[in-house]
Amino acid sequence: MSGTGCDFQRSLGVSSKWETAVAKLKDAPIRQIDVGKVSYTAPDKTTQIRYFDNIASFGLVERQITTLIIQVWVNILAELYFIYGLL
Repeated sequence: MSGTGCDFQRSLGVSSKWETAVAKLKDAPIRQIDVGKVSYTAPDKTTQIRYFDNIASFGLVERQITTLIIQVWVNILAELYFIYGLL
């Protein structure tokens, strides 16, 4: 599976241990899934086509969301620590 989150793998309930995954997939029922297609211009000016399933994302958005979530939790924990100090 590609990607760091293994969302597609987890959404189908596929084990992260390859031996278990192979054993279960061997007899698994066939499922229909949605597939997306994206066309883009590569740095060398050629048109590239990529297909994707489950989710399409890229690191910039994920990094911004992760940074935002961390900052929110840091602020919450700092306020809780301050309130605890007042007690």
